[in-house]
Amino acid sequence: MKNLKYILSILILATMTIVAGCKSDSSDPAPDALALQRELLMNEGKSWIIGTEGIIKDGYDVSSQFQGFSLTIGQNTFTTVNSLASAWPESGNWKFDEDNENIILRSDRVIIMVAVTATTLRLTFTVGGENGRFAGLEGEYEFNLVSQ
Repeated sequence: MKNLKYILSILILATMTIVAGCKSDSSDPAPDALALQRELLMNEGKSWIIGTEGIIKDGYDVSSQFQGFSLTIGQNTFTTVNSLASAWPESGNWKFDEDNENIILRSDRVIIMVAVTATTLRLTFTVGGENGRFAGLEGEYEFNLVSQ
């Protein structure tokens, strides 16, 4: 089952990369995709909070473990309130992965797939337990957030 998730993720990323690489025939300069995505992520300085779809870990709703959770994203920083540090640190830095506006890298080396609109933010990532310290918290997370 995990292998299927990883294969599906790779296929989606490959498709997004191919589509993003297609050039427009228009002579008008396209808006900078990274700048537009950053603006959406920063949410006009407002926090992102848990939406109705909640926080999912390995297919199970774990929203109750994140009561009062909020995420505020800055230019290249983030802060959280009421998070589990192993899943989402209290604060840190982030950056886009190369020129892909749909993947961000967190300062703790977690790779996050991003889907954002003006009102919703979906973040999908895997937390590893390589040192055993967070063995019960490792797994695939999906944070479904809405603008506050």
